[in-house]
Amino acid sequence: MLVVFCLPEFDILTNVFISNSVYLTPSVLQVISLNISHRFKVTAPLAGLLILLCAYGLFLFVQIFYLKKHDGVYLGLIVLFSVLTSLTWWENFISNWKHPIFRHLRYDLDKSRNVMSLCISVVRIVVTACVVGALIPIRELEWATISDVASHEIRIILGLFGMQAVASVLCSWFGGVACKIHAVKRSFGLPLILNTPVILTFFLVVFRIHYNEFLQSNNNFNISDFCANSRAAVNETVGVNILFSEIIRGICEQGDLVDMVSVGLVGAAGALWWIGLIFTSIYVWTQNVNRIQRTSETFVRRIYEAAFLEQSMLLNRRFHISPQNTEESNPRLDRFRGKRWKTLDKSDDNFDFEVHIMFDDAFRNVTNKEAGTRKRVINEYVESLIKAIDENYRYGNDSSLLSLASNNQELAGNLPLENA
Repeated sequence: MLVVFCLPEFDILTNVFISNSVYLTPSVLQVISLNISHRFKVTAPLAGLLILLCAYGLFLFVQIFYLKKHDGVYLGLIVLFSVLTSLTWWENFISNWKHPIFRHLRYDLDKSRNVMSLCISVVRIVVTACVVGALIPIRELEWATISDVASHEIRIILGLFGMQAVASVLCSWFGGVACKIHAVKRSFGLPLILNTPVILTFFLVVFRIHYNEFLQSNNNFNISDFCANSRAAVNETVGVNILFSEIIRGICEQGDLVDMVSVGLVGAAGALWWIGLIFTSIYVWTQNVNRIQRTSETFVRRIYEAAFLEQSMLLNRRFHISPQNTEESNPRLDRFRGKRWKTLDKSDDNFDFEVHIMFDDAFRNVTNKEAGTRKRVINEYVESLIKAIDENYRYGNDSSLLSLASNNQELAGNLPLENA
């Protein structure tokens, strides 16, 4: 609803700012999680929450008292829809809540993840269709306008859809790889955080380049003439220039472009939203992730929000990652015997398994000059392995493995005891 109903009413720069405001629920849940077992303390999520509220207040102040383009109801819907969008990532920030209700809830969600994702997709399609259908009578439009769409607008829609689909797939894949190889800060967090300033810089550079090219051929024209000429040339634009023309048109539609006060206040609100997002997602920079960890253990959901791609990847990263206990999953046998040998019956075999160890070039040639013979015997690496196995066997037994082998024909046949 935020994308379909609200964002088209603003220019492209303001839309970039608003996209960074969808973290109210994550910041609130983080504050609760970090203070649930401690006394109240100032944390980065709390700072992000306060910055978010200040940004909302500054944005509403500018829109109501300076720009005066939208009424209070419409601006209230923007805030409401952004809060509803932030509910997308509520599951991530209750992962360490120990109440039985939340434990059962997390268990049910993990058990029915595929069905839940399918239902969410269906609900989104239905809601989008309902919103689009409701906009037709609200704005007093004809139903024929849905089918009578200009060809250049169809190209723009299809182009944006394709870009979002490709970007979502590539970013999710590369993001997972970056986390697996322990490059979270420089290859995951940093690119996502810098996405907004890079996009804004790109928009302004595109606008400036086309404006300079316009002035070279039209010396007596100003920025208003450039914007008028850009609007007239939109229908004739093809290829990648469609994107550039939309950027220029979006900036030109900023009615108070010469009012530096309103532009500065809107920019300040956008900067506060961006800074608040950094504070809210600060946990991404401080987590210790296990190397080659599963994607399902790194991210909560398997899909990302195409319209809020970087925000979704940051907030979809698990807030609480349970460390892998390699000692319990793969216990060391010597430590196991050392800790539990006193409580076990030494006459029992505590472990019953078979091991095959393969060596590459495990023998060396020995020549007997007196007898004139030559034979192959095990080298020092195999000897070290046999000694290590024997020492570990003696750790919990009264006898040596090699002494047992001398009395056991089967064991003697499996151990190279010639040089041991």
